[in-house]
Amino acid sequence: MLAEFKDYVDLHAYAAQALQIDRNNMCALYWMIVAAHRQGAIGMAETLLKEAERNLSSNEYEELKRNLKKKDGLPWFHREHSAQHK
Repeated sequence: MLAEFKDYVDLHAYAAQALQIDRNNMCALYWMIVAAHRQGAIGMAETLLKEAERNLSSNEYEELKRNLKKKDGLPWFHREHSAQHK
């Protein structure tokens, strides 16, 4: 709902709270990355994605990447991760 209203500050805050409880909460990671990106914090979004790669299982990480590509089409995500995995 917060994303629908483009309330990325509160979305970021709620996702951060969820990640304090469970660092590997995929839903919270997804929204934290999206909120960071939408607020212009591209470096933070990239760092969160790298952290997710270290902490999540390979299946969970692949699902997170698919969701970021499919649902949000984050432009930095496509450039950075296409180059890294060639």
